[in-house]
Amino acid sequence: MGKKGKRTAAVVTKKPVRKPRRVVSITIDPDVLERVDRLAAARVLARGRLIEEFIADGIEEEELFVKVSSQPVLMQALMRAFAQPGVVKELSAVMGQDLSEQQLNLFHQAVGQLSAVQEFGESKRKKK
Repeated sequence: MGKKGKRTAAVVTKKPVRKPRRVVSITIDPDVLERVDRLAAARVLARGRLIEEFIADGIEEEELFVKVSSQPVLMQALMRAFAQPGVVKELSAVMGQDLSEQQLNLFHQAVGQLSAVQEFGESKRKKK
């Protein structure tokens, strides 16, 4: 019983169940590893935990990219739309962002690279 005869409830909290981790061996550029170590220290995390967070954050985006890029019609529509400077400017305005000419040029370079990746993927699928 708590103060003045009132009952108090005990609060029971469960620790989240952690899946067992697997040890893996990877090769990383020393400069990249140094950056990871600095970030891990700043966030008071173990190096492996931070790397795991980076992978977990990026994997969904990569899975979506693979899914979209495996659909040639959808990929072609996106590439054509994003190749138009007006489309990109309008999208940035909708998001409340003003893109500089340098940012727009960089975006169009990236679209060109994505287009090349898509064409390469299509040629590999046709060979199968």
